[in-house]
Amino acid sequence: MISAIVILTISYIVWKYTSQYLDRKDRAHAIRCFGLATLLLLAAQAVTGECMFSLANGWALWLYLSYLIIPILYYKANRYVHNMDNDVPYVVIDSRRDIMIPLYMLAFCSLLQFVLGWYLPGEIYVSILVLVNFLLQILPVIYVMHYRLYGDVLSEGAIISVQQTRWQEAREYAYAIFGIKGIVFFLCALMMHTYIYIWYFGNIYGKGQGYVLPHPLITLVILGGMAVIFYKEYTKGRILIAWKRVKERLETERLYAQEHDKRYAALQVDTQNALIANAPGTVILVIGESASRDYMHVYDSSLPYANTPWLEEKLNDENFTIFNNGYASYNLTMEVLKMALTESSQYNKIDFSESISIIDIVKKAGYKTYWFSHKGRLGQENVATTMIANTTDEYRGPSQNGEIGYDKDFLELLKNVSPQDNNFIVLHLMGSHAYYEARYPLGEGRWNGGTVEETYANTILYTDELLKEVFEYARDNLDLQCMFYFSDHGENLQHGHHPSIRTADTLRIPMFIYLSDRYRELYKERADILKRNKNRFYSNDMVYNTIVGLLGIDSKHYEAKEDLSSSQYNYDKEQILTFDGTMYITEFE
Repeated sequence: MISAIVILTISYIVWKYTSQYLDRKDRAHAIRCFGLATLLLLAAQAVTGECMFSLANGWALWLYLSYLIIPILYYKANRYVHNMDNDVPYVVIDSRRDIMIPLYMLAFCSLLQFVLGWYLPGEIYVSILVLVNFLLQILPVIYVMHYRLYGDVLSEGAIISVQQTRWQEAREYAYAIFGIKGIVFFLCALMMHTYIYIWYFGNIYGKGQGYVLPHPLITLVILGGMAVIFYKEYTKGRILIAWKRVKERLETERLYAQEHDKRYAALQVDTQNALIANAPGTVILVIGESASRDYMHVYDSSLPYANTPWLEEKLNDENFTIFNNGYASYNLTMEVLKMALTESSQYNKIDFSESISIIDIVKKAGYKTYWFSHKGRLGQENVATTMIANTTDEYRGPSQNGEIGYDKDFLELLKNVSPQDNNFIVLHLMGSHAYYEARYPLGEGRWNGGTVEETYANTILYTDELLKEVFEYARDNLDLQCMFYFSDHGENLQHGHHPSIRTADTLRIPMFIYLSDRYRELYKERADILKRNKNRFYSNDMVYNTIVGLLGIDSKHYEAKEDLSSSQYNYDKEQILTFDGTMYITEFE
Protein backbone atom coordinates (compact mmCIF):
# COMPACT_ATOMS: atom_id res chain seq x y z
CA MET A 1 0.00 0.00 0.00
CA ILE A 2 2.78 2.45 0.94
CA SER A 3 4.65 1.90 -2.33
CA ALA A 4 1.47 2.57 -4.32
CA ILE A 5 0.86 5.78 -2.37
CA VAL A 6 4.43 6.95 -3.03
CA ILE A 7 4.14 6.23 -6.75
CA LEU A 8 0.78 7.98 -7.02
CA THR A 9 2.13 10.98 -5.11
CA ILE A 10 5.10 11.27 -7.48
CA SER A 11 2.79 11.00 -10.46
CA TYR A 12 0.43 13.64 -9.10
CA ILE A 13 3.29 16.06 -8.47
CA VAL A 14 4.60 15.57 -12.02
CA TRP A 15 1.09 16.07 -13.41
CA LYS A 16 0.67 19.33 -11.48
CA TYR A 17 4.13 20.53 -12.52
CA THR A 18 3.73 19.71 -16.22
CA SER A 19 0.18 21.00 -16.75
CA GLN A 20 -1.01 24.58 -17.10
CA TYR A 21 -4.26 26.51 -17.52
CA LEU A 22 -6.51 23.50 -16.83
CA ASP A 23 -10.18 24.10 -16.15
CA ARG A 24 -12.32 22.32 -13.56
CA LYS A 25 -13.44 19.67 -16.05
CA ASP A 26 -9.84 18.78 -16.92
CA ARG A 27 -8.87 18.48 -13.26
CA ALA A 28 -11.91 16.33 -12.45
CA HIS A 29 -11.09 13.99 -15.33
CA ALA A 30 -7.52 13.67 -14.08
CA ILE A 31 -8.68 12.79 -10.56
CA ARG A 32 -10.90 10.01 -11.94
CA CYS A 33 -7.94 8.64 -13.89
CA PHE A 34 -5.78 8.68 -10.77
CA GLY A 35 -8.52 6.72 -9.03
CA LEU A 36 -8.43 4.04 -11.74
CA ALA A 37 -4.63 3.94 -11.55
CA THR A 38 -4.89 3.38 -7.78
CA LEU A 39 -7.18 0.39 -8.30
CA LEU A 40 -4.85 -1.11 -10.91
CA LEU A 41 -1.76 -0.75 -8.73
CA LEU A 42 -3.51 -2.26 -5.72
CA ALA A 43 -4.87 -5.13 -7.85
CA ALA A 44 -1.38 -5.88 -9.17
CA GLN A 45 0.03 -5.94 -5.65
CA ALA A 46 -2.83 -8.10 -4.41
CA VAL A 47 -2.25 -10.74 -7.09
CA THR A 48 1.54 -10.80 -6.96
CA GLY A 49 2.02 -10.20 -3.26
CA GLU A 50 4.93 -7.96 -4.23
CA CYS A 51 5.71 -4.41 -3.20
CA MET A 52 6.16 -2.13 -6.21
CA PHE A 53 9.65 -1.31 -4.95
CA SER A 54 10.77 -4.95 -4.89
CA LEU A 55 13.56 -6.32 -7.08
CA ALA A 56 11.03 -8.30 -9.12
CA ASN A 57 9.27 -5.08 -10.09
CA GLY A 58 12.48 -3.17 -10.77
CA TRP A 59 12.15 -3.30 -14.56
CA ALA A 60 8.53 -2.12 -14.46
CA LEU A 61 9.46 0.69 -12.10
CA TRP A 62 12.28 1.76 -14.44
CA LEU A 63 9.83 1.86 -17.36
CA TYR A 64 7.49 3.98 -15.24
CA LEU A 65 10.24 6.50 -14.47
CA SER A 66 11.40 6.54 -18.11
CA TYR A 67 7.95 7.46 -19.37
CA LEU A 68 7.59 10.22 -16.77
CA ILE A 69 10.36 12.03 -18.64
CA ILE A 70 8.06 12.54 -21.64
CA PRO A 71 5.58 14.99 -19.99
CA ILE A 72 8.45 16.80 -18.28
CA LEU A 73 10.29 17.42 -21.56
CA TYR A 74 7.06 18.32 -23.36
CA TYR A 75 6.28 20.91 -20.71
CA LYS A 76 9.78 22.38 -20.87
CA ALA A 77 9.55 22.70 -24.65
CA ASN A 78 6.03 24.14 -24.84
CA ARG A 79 5.18 26.04 -21.67
CA TYR A 80 6.02 29.43 -23.24
CA VAL A 81 4.39 28.82 -26.61
CA HIS A 82 1.99 31.70 -27.15
CA ASN A 83 -1.71 30.95 -27.27
CA MET A 84 -3.65 32.99 -29.85
CA ASP A 85 -7.08 31.45 -29.24
CA ASN A 86 -7.89 32.07 -25.57
CA ASP A 87 -7.42 34.62 -22.83
CA VAL A 88 -4.46 32.78 -21.32
CA PRO A 89 -1.05 33.93 -22.64
CA TYR A 90 0.42 30.48 -23.30
CA VAL A 91 -0.90 27.20 -24.64
CA VAL A 92 -2.97 24.91 -22.45
CA ILE A 93 -1.04 21.78 -21.46
CA ASP A 94 -2.77 18.77 -19.92
CA SER A 95 -0.28 15.99 -19.24
CA ARG A 96 -2.87 13.67 -17.71
CA ARG A 97 -2.57 11.05 -20.44
CA ASP A 98 1.23 11.16 -20.36
CA ILE A 99 1.06 10.47 -16.61
CA MET A 100 -1.52 7.70 -16.83
CA ILE A 101 0.48 5.75 -19.43
CA PRO A 102 3.41 5.00 -17.07
CA LEU A 103 1.04 4.29 -14.17
CA TYR A 104 -1.03 1.79 -16.14
CA MET A 105 2.17 0.35 -17.61
CA LEU A 106 3.62 -0.21 -14.15
CA ALA A 107 0.57 -2.15 -12.97
CA PHE A 108 0.30 -4.17 -16.18
CA CYS A 109 4.01 -5.09 -16.40
CA SER A 110 4.12 -6.08 -12.75
CA LEU A 111 1.21 -8.49 -13.19
CA LEU A 112 2.39 -9.69 -16.62
CA GLN A 113 5.71 -10.78 -15.18
CA PHE A 114 3.94 -12.71 -12.43
CA VAL A 115 1.57 -14.52 -14.81
CA LEU A 116 4.31 -15.43 -17.29
CA GLY A 117 6.50 -16.72 -14.48
CA TRP A 118 3.66 -18.83 -13.16
CA TYR A 119 2.78 -20.55 -16.44
CA LEU A 120 5.88 -20.51 -18.69
CA PRO A 121 9.31 -22.17 -18.54
CA GLY A 122 12.26 -19.92 -17.75
CA GLU A 123 13.68 -19.53 -21.28
CA ILE A 124 10.38 -18.42 -22.80
CA TYR A 125 9.64 -16.21 -19.78
CA VAL A 126 12.97 -14.40 -20.15
CA SER A 127 12.68 -14.05 -23.93
CA ILE A 128 9.20 -12.53 -23.80
CA LEU A 129 10.01 -10.05 -21.04
CA VAL A 130 13.29 -8.96 -22.68
CA LEU A 131 11.37 -8.27 -25.89
CA VAL A 132 8.51 -6.46 -24.13
CA ASN A 133 10.94 -4.36 -22.14
CA PHE A 134 12.96 -3.48 -25.26
CA LEU A 135 9.89 -2.42 -27.25
CA LEU A 136 8.50 -0.30 -24.43
CA GLN A 137 11.82 1.48 -23.89
CA ILE A 138 12.12 2.60 -27.52
CA LEU A 139 9.73 5.53 -27.18
CA PRO A 140 11.29 7.32 -24.17
CA VAL A 141 14.80 6.71 -25.53
CA ILE A 142 13.91 8.31 -28.88
CA TYR A 143 12.14 11.15 -27.09
CA VAL A 144 15.13 11.92 -24.88
CA MET A 145 17.63 11.61 -27.74
CA HIS A 146 15.56 13.94 -29.90
CA TYR A 147 15.35 16.50 -27.11
CA ARG A 148 19.07 16.18 -26.44
CA LEU A 149 19.93 16.74 -30.12
CA TYR A 150 17.44 19.46 -30.99
CA GLY A 151 16.22 20.97 -27.74
CA ASP A 152 12.64 20.16 -28.72
CA VAL A 153 10.18 17.29 -28.46
CA LEU A 154 8.97 15.10 -31.30
CA SER A 155 6.54 17.05 -33.47
CA GLU A 156 4.47 16.16 -36.50
CA GLY A 157 7.14 17.75 -38.67
CA ALA A 158 9.80 15.53 -37.12
CA ILE A 159 7.63 12.47 -37.67
CA ILE A 160 7.11 13.43 -41.31
CA SER A 161 10.87 13.65 -41.77
CA VAL A 162 11.24 10.13 -40.34
CA GLN A 163 8.45 8.66 -42.45
CA GLN A 164 9.83 10.17 -45.66
CA THR A 165 13.49 9.20 -45.24
CA ARG A 166 15.08 6.45 -47.30
CA TRP A 167 17.20 3.79 -45.59
CA GLN A 168 20.46 5.06 -47.09
CA GLU A 169 19.61 8.62 -46.10
CA ALA A 170 18.90 7.35 -42.58
CA ARG A 171 22.29 5.62 -42.44
CA GLU A 172 24.07 8.72 -43.69
CA TYR A 173 22.21 10.84 -41.16
CA ALA A 174 23.33 8.52 -38.35
CA TYR A 175 26.93 8.81 -39.53
CA ALA A 176 26.66 12.60 -39.71
CA ILE A 177 25.12 13.04 -36.25
CA PHE A 178 26.82 10.32 -34.22
CA GLY A 179 29.89 9.31 -36.21
CA ILE A 180 31.37 5.82 -36.31
CA LYS A 181 32.37 5.94 -32.64
CA GLY A 182 28.89 6.98 -31.60
CA ILE A 183 27.25 4.20 -33.60
CA VAL A 184 29.67 1.60 -32.22
CA PHE A 185 29.05 2.87 -28.69
CA PHE A 186 25.29 2.66 -29.25
CA LEU A 187 25.49 -0.92 -30.53
CA CYS A 188 27.70 -1.94 -27.61
CA ALA A 189 25.31 -0.27 -25.17
CA LEU A 190 22.41 -2.10 -26.80
CA MET A 191 24.14 -5.46 -26.44
CA MET A 192 25.04 -4.69 -22.82
CA HIS A 193 21.47 -3.61 -22.15
CA THR A 194 20.15 -6.89 -23.57
CA TYR A 195 22.63 -8.96 -21.59
CA ILE A 196 21.80 -7.18 -18.33
CA TYR A 197 18.07 -7.77 -18.76
CA ILE A 198 18.55 -11.41 -19.72
CA TRP A 199 20.52 -11.82 -16.50
CA TYR A 200 17.97 -9.82 -14.52
CA PHE A 201 14.87 -11.70 -15.69
CA GLY A 202 16.65 -15.02 -15.32
CA ASN A 203 17.57 -14.11 -11.76
CA ILE A 204 14.04 -13.13 -10.70
CA TYR A 205 12.31 -16.04 -12.43
CA GLY A 206 10.23 -17.98 -9.91
CA LYS A 207 10.82 -15.42 -7.18
CA GLY A 208 8.45 -12.99 -5.65
CA GLN A 209 5.37 -15.11 -6.14
CA GLY A 210 3.39 -14.67 -2.99
CA TYR A 211 -0.17 -15.76 -2.99
CA VAL A 212 -2.63 -16.00 -5.83
CA LEU A 213 -6.30 -15.31 -6.17
CA PRO A 214 -8.72 -18.22 -5.68
CA HIS A 215 -8.83 -19.15 -9.34
CA PRO A 216 -6.27 -18.59 -12.15
CA LEU A 217 -9.08 -17.40 -14.39
CA ILE A 218 -9.60 -14.38 -12.14
CA THR A 219 -5.92 -13.49 -12.47
CA LEU A 220 -6.07 -13.74 -16.26
CA VAL A 221 -9.22 -11.61 -16.35
CA ILE A 222 -7.51 -8.93 -14.28
CA LEU A 223 -4.42 -9.08 -16.53
CA GLY A 224 -6.58 -8.87 -19.65
CA GLY A 225 -8.46 -5.88 -18.29
CA MET A 226 -5.21 -4.13 -17.46
CA ALA A 227 -3.88 -4.89 -20.95
CA VAL A 228 -6.94 -3.32 -22.59
CA ILE A 229 -6.79 -0.22 -20.39
CA PHE A 230 -3.05 0.19 -20.92
CA TYR A 231 -3.28 -0.35 -24.68
CA LYS A 232 -6.08 2.18 -25.13
CA GLU A 233 -4.22 4.79 -23.12
CA TYR A 234 -0.86 4.05 -24.77
CA THR A 235 -2.24 4.49 -28.28
CA LYS A 236 -3.62 7.90 -27.27
CA GLY A 237 -0.25 9.22 -26.12
CA ARG A 238 1.13 12.38 -27.70
CA ILE A 239 3.63 10.66 -29.95
CA LEU A 240 1.35 7.96 -31.33
CA ILE A 241 -1.47 10.44 -31.87
CA ALA A 242 0.94 12.70 -33.78
CA TRP A 243 2.09 9.68 -35.81
CA LYS A 244 -1.55 8.82 -36.65
CA ARG A 245 -2.29 12.41 -37.67
CA VAL A 246 0.69 12.38 -40.03
CA LYS A 247 -0.47 9.07 -41.51
CA GLU A 248 -3.97 10.48 -42.02
CA ARG A 249 -2.51 13.60 -43.59
CA LEU A 250 -0.45 11.55 -46.03
CA GLU A 251 -3.50 9.46 -46.85
CA THR A 252 -5.34 12.67 -47.71
CA GLU A 253 -2.44 13.82 -49.87
CA ARG A 254 -2.66 10.59 -51.83
CA LEU A 255 -5.86 12.05 -53.28
CA TYR A 256 -3.50 14.17 -55.38
CA ALA A 257 -2.53 11.10 -57.39
CA GLN A 258 -6.00 9.54 -57.35
CA GLU A 259 -7.70 12.63 -58.77
CA HIS A 260 -4.79 13.86 -60.89
CA ASP A 261 -6.02 12.65 -64.28
CA LYS A 262 -9.38 14.34 -63.78
CA ARG A 263 -7.75 17.66 -62.83
CA TYR A 264 -5.29 17.45 -65.70
CA ALA A 265 -8.05 16.75 -68.23
CA ALA A 266 -9.92 19.85 -67.04
CA LEU A 267 -6.81 22.07 -67.09
CA GLN A 268 -6.80 24.75 -69.78
CA VAL A 269 -3.82 26.92 -70.76
CA ASP A 270 -3.25 29.60 -73.38
CA THR A 271 0.15 29.47 -75.10
CA GLN A 272 -0.37 32.22 -77.67
CA ASN A 273 2.18 34.47 -75.96
CA ALA A 274 4.11 31.66 -74.29
CA LEU A 275 7.82 31.01 -74.63
CA ILE A 276 7.18 27.64 -76.26
CA ALA A 277 5.32 29.36 -79.12
CA ASN A 278 7.90 32.08 -79.72
CA ALA A 279 11.22 30.52 -78.70
CA PRO A 280 11.05 26.71 -78.66
CA GLY A 281 13.77 24.95 -76.74
CA THR A 282 14.61 23.56 -73.33
CA VAL A 283 13.78 24.76 -69.82
CA ILE A 284 15.65 23.28 -66.85
CA LEU A 285 14.64 23.41 -63.19
CA VAL A 286 17.34 22.35 -60.73
CA ILE A 287 16.19 21.71 -57.15
CA GLY A 288 19.05 21.89 -54.69
CA GLU A 289 19.18 20.19 -51.31
CA SER A 290 20.21 21.72 -47.97
CA ALA A 291 22.13 24.60 -49.56
CA SER A 292 22.21 27.62 -47.25
CA ARG A 293 23.33 30.95 -48.66
CA ASP A 294 24.85 31.67 -45.25
CA TYR A 295 27.70 29.33 -46.22
CA MET A 296 28.08 30.26 -49.90
CA HIS A 297 30.90 32.55 -50.99
CA VAL A 298 28.76 34.19 -53.67
CA TYR A 299 26.57 35.59 -50.89
CA ASP A 300 29.29 36.26 -48.31
CA SER A 301 32.77 37.03 -49.65
CA SER A 302 34.20 37.00 -46.12
CA LEU A 303 33.82 33.22 -45.93
CA PRO A 304 37.17 31.37 -46.02
CA TYR A 305 35.90 28.87 -48.62
CA ALA A 306 35.59 30.09 -52.22
CA ASN A 307 32.99 27.44 -52.97
CA THR A 308 30.94 29.20 -55.69
CA PRO A 309 33.41 30.29 -58.41
CA TRP A 310 31.01 29.73 -61.32
CA LEU A 311 28.10 31.55 -59.71
CA GLU A 312 30.38 34.46 -58.87
CA GLU A 313 31.34 34.70 -62.53
CA LYS A 314 27.65 35.19 -63.30
CA LEU A 315 27.06 38.04 -60.85
CA ASN A 316 27.54 40.62 -63.60
CA ASP A 317 26.12 38.52 -66.42
CA GLU A 318 22.94 40.16 -67.74
CA ASN A 319 21.47 36.75 -68.54
CA PHE A 320 21.64 35.67 -64.90
CA THR A 321 19.68 36.98 -61.94
CA ILE A 322 20.99 35.83 -58.56
CA PHE A 323 18.46 36.47 -55.81
CA ASN A 324 19.68 37.68 -52.44
CA ASN A 325 16.76 37.27 -50.07
CA GLY A 326 15.18 33.88 -50.65
CA TYR A 327 13.66 31.85 -47.81
CA ALA A 328 12.35 28.31 -47.55
CA SER A 329 8.68 27.83 -46.76
CA TYR A 330 9.77 25.02 -44.40
CA ASN A 331 13.01 23.22 -43.60
CA LEU A 332 11.71 19.83 -44.68
CA THR A 333 11.96 18.81 -48.34
CA MET A 334 8.52 17.27 -48.77
CA GLU A 335 6.74 20.20 -47.14
CA VAL A 336 8.66 22.67 -49.32
CA LEU A 337 8.27 20.98 -52.69
CA LYS A 338 4.59 20.22 -52.47
CA MET A 339 4.14 24.01 -52.45
CA ALA A 340 7.10 25.12 -54.59
CA LEU A 341 6.02 22.84 -57.45
CA THR A 342 2.27 23.42 -57.26
CA GLU A 343 -0.17 26.29 -57.01
CA SER A 344 -0.57 25.52 -53.30
CA SER A 345 1.25 28.05 -51.13
CA GLN A 346 1.32 29.60 -47.68
CA TYR A 347 -0.53 32.61 -49.05
CA ASN A 348 -3.45 31.14 -50.98
CA LYS A 349 -4.18 28.09 -48.80
CA ILE A 350 -5.02 25.90 -51.80
CA ASP A 351 -4.92 22.28 -50.66
CA PHE A 352 -2.09 20.26 -52.18
CA SER A 353 -4.37 17.32 -52.99
CA GLU A 354 -6.50 19.61 -55.19
CA SER A 355 -3.69 21.59 -56.80
CA ILE A 356 -2.21 21.86 -60.29
CA SER A 357 1.55 21.30 -60.54
CA ILE A 358 4.18 22.98 -62.68
CA ILE A 359 4.50 19.65 -64.51
CA ASP A 360 0.80 19.76 -65.38
CA ILE A 361 1.08 23.31 -66.70
CA VAL A 362 4.14 22.77 -68.90
CA LYS A 363 2.90 19.42 -70.23
CA LYS A 364 -0.38 21.03 -71.20
CA ALA A 365 1.59 23.80 -72.92
CA GLY A 366 3.43 21.22 -75.03
CA TYR A 367 6.71 20.51 -73.27
CA LYS A 368 8.07 17.00 -72.95
CA THR A 369 8.76 16.56 -69.25
CA TYR A 370 11.60 14.79 -67.47
CA TRP A 371 12.36 14.20 -63.80
CA PHE A 372 15.83 12.98 -62.82
CA SER A 373 16.31 12.38 -59.11
CA HIS A 374 18.45 10.64 -56.52
CA LYS A 375 15.71 11.17 -53.97
CA GLY A 376 13.28 8.39 -53.09
CA ARG A 377 11.21 7.21 -50.17
CA LEU A 378 11.33 4.94 -47.17
CA GLY A 379 8.83 2.10 -47.10
CA GLN A 380 5.68 2.67 -49.13
CA GLU A 381 4.71 6.25 -48.37
CA ASN A 382 3.74 8.18 -51.50
CA VAL A 383 5.43 11.48 -50.76
CA ALA A 384 4.26 14.60 -52.56
CA THR A 385 7.37 14.97 -54.71
CA THR A 386 7.16 11.36 -55.90
CA MET A 387 3.52 11.81 -56.89
CA ILE A 388 4.42 14.92 -58.87
CA ALA A 389 7.45 13.24 -60.44
CA ASN A 390 5.33 10.30 -61.53
CA THR A 391 3.28 12.60 -63.76
CA THR A 392 6.27 13.45 -65.98
CA ASP A 393 6.82 11.77 -69.34
CA GLU A 394 10.07 10.26 -68.13
CA TYR A 395 10.98 9.72 -64.48
CA ARG A 396 14.36 8.37 -63.50
CA GLY A 397 14.58 7.79 -59.77
CA PRO A 398 17.12 6.08 -57.51
CA SER A 399 18.70 2.83 -58.60
CA GLN A 400 16.79 -0.36 -57.88
CA ASN A 401 19.17 -1.31 -55.06
CA GLY A 402 18.40 1.99 -53.38
CA GLU A 403 21.94 3.33 -53.60
CA ILE A 404 22.36 7.08 -53.98
CA GLY A 405 24.76 8.18 -56.70
CA TYR A 406 26.49 11.50 -57.26
CA ASP A 407 24.66 14.45 -58.75
CA LYS A 408 27.00 14.67 -61.73
CA ASP A 409 25.53 11.35 -62.89
CA PHE A 410 22.69 13.48 -64.23
CA LEU A 411 24.96 14.73 -67.00
CA GLU A 412 24.78 11.35 -68.70
CA LEU A 413 20.98 11.38 -68.47
CA LEU A 414 20.84 14.77 -70.16
CA LYS A 415 22.53 13.26 -73.19
CA ASN A 416 19.41 11.13 -73.73
CA VAL A 417 17.21 14.22 -74.08
CA SER A 418 16.34 15.05 -77.68
CA PRO A 419 17.40 18.56 -78.81
CA GLN A 420 14.55 18.51 -81.35
CA ASP A 421 11.90 18.55 -78.61
CA ASN A 422 10.62 21.28 -76.36
CA ASN A 423 11.87 19.94 -73.03
CA PHE A 424 11.12 20.76 -69.42
CA ILE A 425 13.68 18.97 -67.24
CA VAL A 426 13.69 18.73 -63.45
CA LEU A 427 16.95 17.74 -61.74
CA HIS A 428 16.38 16.94 -58.08
CA LEU A 429 19.78 16.92 -56.41
CA MET A 430 21.16 15.36 -53.25
CA GLY A 431 23.18 18.57 -53.05
CA SER A 432 24.43 19.19 -49.52
CA HIS A 433 22.31 16.62 -47.70
CA ALA A 434 24.10 15.08 -44.74
CA TYR A 435 26.25 12.95 -44.63
CA TYR A 436 28.32 15.60 -46.48
CA GLU A 437 31.28 13.40 -47.41
CA ALA A 438 28.92 11.14 -49.36
CA ARG A 439 27.83 13.95 -51.68
CA TYR A 440 31.04 14.12 -53.72
CA PRO A 441 33.53 11.47 -54.93
CA LEU A 442 36.41 10.56 -52.66
CA GLY A 443 39.41 12.72 -53.44
CA GLU A 444 37.46 15.51 -55.15
CA GLY A 445 37.10 17.72 -52.10
CA ARG A 446 39.12 20.93 -52.20
CA TRP A 447 39.20 21.29 -48.43
CA ASN A 448 40.28 18.18 -46.59
CA GLY A 449 40.79 19.19 -42.98
CA GLY A 450 37.88 17.00 -41.93
CA THR A 451 35.79 19.73 -40.29
CA VAL A 452 32.05 20.05 -40.86
CA GLU A 453 32.57 23.48 -42.40
CA GLU A 454 35.06 22.12 -44.93
CA THR A 455 33.04 19.08 -45.98
CA TYR A 456 29.92 21.23 -46.35
CA ALA A 457 31.90 23.74 -48.43
CA ASN A 458 32.96 20.85 -50.67
CA THR A 459 29.31 19.95 -51.31
CA ILE A 460 28.53 23.54 -52.30
CA LEU A 461 31.54 23.57 -54.64
CA TYR A 462 30.48 20.25 -56.17
CA THR A 463 26.99 21.66 -56.81
CA ASP A 464 28.50 24.81 -58.31
CA GLU A 465 30.53 22.67 -60.73
CA LEU A 466 27.45 20.60 -61.59
CA LEU A 467 25.36 23.69 -62.31
CA LYS A 468 28.09 24.97 -64.62
CA GLU A 469 28.26 21.69 -66.53
CA VAL A 470 24.47 21.36 -66.79
CA PHE A 471 24.18 24.92 -68.04
CA GLU A 472 26.96 24.61 -70.61
CA TYR A 473 25.71 21.28 -71.96
CA ALA A 474 22.10 22.48 -72.23
CA ARG A 475 23.13 25.79 -73.79
CA ASP A 476 25.33 24.09 -76.40
CA ASN A 477 23.15 21.05 -77.13
CA LEU A 478 19.54 21.56 -76.04
CA ASP A 479 18.77 25.15 -77.06
CA LEU A 480 18.47 26.26 -73.43
CA GLN A 481 16.00 29.13 -73.00
CA CYS A 482 15.60 29.24 -69.21
CA MET A 483 17.32 27.63 -66.26
CA PHE A 484 16.08 27.88 -62.68
CA TYR A 485 17.93 26.86 -59.54
CA PHE A 486 16.76 27.04 -55.95
CA SER A 487 17.40 25.02 -52.82
CA ASP A 488 14.57 23.35 -50.95
CA HIS A 489 15.87 24.63 -47.61
CA GLY A 490 19.10 25.56 -45.88
CA GLU A 491 21.24 23.81 -43.29
CA ASN A 492 22.55 24.28 -39.79
CA LEU A 493 26.10 22.94 -39.71
CA GLN A 494 25.83 21.73 -36.12
CA HIS A 495 22.42 20.08 -36.25
CA GLY A 496 21.56 19.74 -39.95
CA HIS A 497 17.99 20.56 -40.94
CA HIS A 498 15.03 19.44 -38.93
CA PRO A 499 11.60 20.85 -38.08
CA SER A 500 12.81 21.36 -34.51
CA ILE A 501 15.86 23.35 -35.66
CA ARG A 502 14.26 26.68 -36.40
CA THR A 503 17.31 28.75 -37.23
CA ALA A 504 17.82 31.31 -39.98
CA ASP A 505 20.48 29.26 -41.77
CA THR A 506 17.99 26.42 -42.33
CA LEU A 507 15.70 28.89 -44.12
CA ARG A 508 18.01 31.18 -46.10
CA ILE A 509 18.33 29.68 -49.56
CA PRO A 510 20.09 30.49 -52.84
CA MET A 511 18.28 30.98 -56.13
CA PHE A 512 19.20 32.09 -59.61
CA ILE A 513 17.42 32.29 -62.95
CA TYR A 514 19.06 32.27 -66.37
CA LEU A 515 17.28 33.76 -69.39
CA SER A 516 18.68 33.34 -72.88
CA ASP A 517 19.39 36.26 -75.23
CA ARG A 518 16.41 35.21 -77.30
CA TYR A 519 14.17 35.25 -74.21
CA ARG A 520 15.38 38.69 -73.13
CA GLU A 521 14.74 40.01 -76.62
CA LEU A 522 11.19 38.65 -76.75
CA TYR A 523 10.19 39.41 -73.14
CA LYS A 524 12.34 42.40 -72.26
CA GLU A 525 9.90 43.92 -69.79
CA ARG A 526 9.48 40.70 -67.83
CA ALA A 527 13.25 40.09 -67.82
CA ASP A 528 13.85 43.63 -66.55
CA ILE A 529 11.29 43.24 -63.76
CA LEU A 530 12.92 39.98 -62.70
CA LYS A 531 16.31 41.70 -62.54
CA ARG A 532 14.90 44.58 -60.50
CA ASN A 533 13.37 42.14 -58.02
CA LYS A 534 16.62 40.33 -57.20
CA ASN A 535 16.76 41.98 -53.77
CA ARG A 536 13.08 41.50 -52.96
CA PHE A 537 12.16 39.10 -50.17
CA TYR A 538 10.27 35.94 -51.11
CA SER A 539 9.68 32.34 -50.06
CA ASN A 540 10.26 29.40 -52.36
CA ASP A 541 6.60 28.41 -52.52
CA MET A 542 6.46 31.29 -55.04
CA VAL A 543 8.63 29.32 -57.47
CA TYR A 544 5.60 27.77 -59.20
CA ASN A 545 4.05 31.11 -60.12
CA THR A 546 7.40 32.61 -61.07
CA ILE A 547 8.08 29.77 -63.53
CA VAL A 548 4.57 29.89 -65.00
CA GLY A 549 4.90 33.65 -65.41
CA LEU A 550 8.33 33.49 -67.01
CA LEU A 551 7.17 30.84 -69.47
CA GLY A 552 4.27 33.09 -70.44
CA ILE A 553 1.64 30.38 -69.99
CA ASP A 554 -1.76 31.90 -69.31
CA SER A 555 -3.96 29.93 -66.93
CA LYS A 556 -6.44 30.52 -64.14
CA HIS A 557 -4.03 28.50 -62.00
CA TYR A 558 -1.56 31.39 -61.88
CA GLU A 559 -1.18 34.20 -59.34
CA ALA A 560 0.81 37.18 -60.66
CA LYS A 561 1.25 38.60 -57.16
CA GLU A 562 3.44 35.58 -56.29
CA ASP A 563 5.53 35.90 -59.47
CA LEU A 564 8.93 37.58 -59.12
CA SER A 565 8.88 38.45 -62.83
CA SER A 566 5.55 40.28 -62.58
CA SER A 567 4.93 43.96 -61.93
CA GLN A 568 2.16 42.82 -59.58
CA TYR A 569 4.59 41.18 -57.14
CA ASN A 570 4.12 43.21 -53.98
CA TYR A 571 5.36 41.21 -51.01
CA ASP A 572 7.80 42.81 -48.62
CA LYS A 573 9.94 41.39 -45.84
CA GLU A 574 7.24 41.71 -43.17
CA GLN A 575 4.79 39.60 -45.20
CA ILE A 576 6.98 36.61 -46.03
CA LEU A 577 5.90 33.45 -44.24
CA THR A 578 7.71 30.25 -43.35
CA PHE A 579 7.09 26.97 -41.54
CA ASP A 580 3.86 26.39 -43.43
CA GLY A 581 2.51 29.83 -42.64
CA THR A 582 3.00 29.63 -38.87
CA MET A 583 5.87 32.13 -38.65
CA TYR A 584 7.19 35.24 -40.38
CA ILE A 585 10.79 35.45 -41.55
CA THR A 586 11.16 38.65 -39.52
CA GLU A 587 11.30 36.41 -36.46
CA PHE A 588 14.68 35.19 -37.75
CA GLU A 589 16.13 38.53 -38.83
